[in-house]
Amino acid sequence: MRHFTGRESRYCASTVDGCSVGFTPSKGSESTGLLRQWPLLLLAFLLVTLISEPAGAGPVKLNTALPVGGGVSLSGRQFSPDGSRVLYRAEQETDEVYELYSRVVKQVWNVASGQWDQVANWDQGEVPDEVMSIHVNPVSFATVSGPTLDTNIFSLDIGAMDTGIATLALQPSVTLTVLHQTAISSRGALAGSGHFDSRGGLVNDGDIGLDGMTIAAPTIENNGMISGGGVISAPLMNSSSGEVRVAAGQQMHFKGGSSINAGEINNFGGQMEFTQDLTNEADGFIGGRDTFFRFGSGLANAGEVGLSVGLHDILGPITNRAAGRIMVAGQSTATFYGDVENNGDLFTGQGSQSVFLGDVTGSGDFPGAGIVEFAGAVSPGNSPGTVTFGGDVVLGTTSTTQIELGETSDQLLVDGNASIDGELNVELLGDFTPGLVTSSLSSQLARVMASSMPLTGYRLQQI
Repeated sequence: MRHFTGRESRYCASTVDGCSVGFTPSKGSESTGLLRQWPLLLLAFLLVTLISEPAGAGPVKLNTALPVGGGVSLSGRQFSPDGSRVLYRAEQETDEVYELYSRVVKQVWNVASGQWDQVANWDQGEVPDEVMSIHVNPVSFATVSGPTLDTNIFSLDIGAMDTGIATLALQPSVTLTVLHQTAISSRGALAGSGHFDSRGGLVNDGDIGLDGMTIAAPTIENNGMISGGGVISAPLMNSSSGEVRVAAGQQMHFKGGSSINAGEINNFGGQMEFTQDLTNEADGFIGGRDTFFRFGSGLANAGEVGLSVGLHDILGPITNRAAGRIMVAGQSTATFYGDVENNGDLFTGQGSQSVFLGDVTGSGDFPGAGIVEFAGAVSPGNSPGTVTFGGDVVLGTTSTTQIELGETSDQLLVDGNASIDGELNVELLGDFTPGLVTSSLSSQLARVMASSMPLTGYRLQQI
């Protein structure tokens, strides 16, 4: 806060970056006469008090405490031409004595690389605070390190103006809180550790590199790259141009709401977890090698899931929609620990194996020449239906095969070899009464059927 000087005598009523201000004309206490920074679209004038309530943050006070009887002039506020300062008249130091003051509300990084806390690195020469819109917009390459202490700022924009990348590198154990929105351009990057809280949301067109960082936001719209290991407490909206990536030894955890993927989610030997549900849209891709995925509330797949090379552990329920495809290939083994509803294709390539520990339902097929193994319940079709297998099928000792018999019955059509064990449960559809021949089954499954349900008065035809 400082007095208005002659060199700042040219000013205008609107800002370059779309902000405006309001303040109260009331006098007589420190709780009134507050000058407040406002998003232009939310600006509302009330008779006595002006209030800005951004998500997760209250009004932002621009002026210092007023003396008893002091106040701020309702008409005496202007902005400098570049939007960096707000200018106002106030009885700020002595009652009934009006003076002109200016307050920095916008700062731009103006050096190549350096420390956030060094005032000389900012065009207005002040340490960023909760009132200021902060712009890390150097001409070319720059790395901004910091802050070194917990800091609140009004809004944040990161991105080089001409060439190269502008990077904000957060420090360990430090929290940077952005009261409104954060925007990272295609020439911008957020990196490091510590905690980043963007209460107005985060839009990423550049790069976010997590090195143990935690991020909190109401939403994250990713049009660029998010990589590394860390925790993101926000629903992810990964667009068609966005990619999320983890490598070996890295863990990335999304929580805080339902997420949508229309781009790529790639896991190359790391671990990735979504606490809430994830929807993989028609153009979305999820995949990798030697993967660990946990879908706490489930994965709804309408796009492609590709698992190649190595061992894959997939935890949580999966719904593979009619247009969805899940592919296990490249001499790999994928274990699905949760229930799977397959109404699309679940491909297992030659030399690969898909193992299902939960219940498997749906009318989708299982193409490919690989091995499909069931350890839980198998219920083909949708009352009734036919499910085909392009390779070998293993019905394990713990499996239960649910078959509906009627004028039209469930069928498992296996192009390869079938190793059949476990239990067979048969349900009659409607008023259907079996004749002398109930079904045509393989010899192995016929014995399971004969040992697991009464068949008095009927005979089995074995093929």
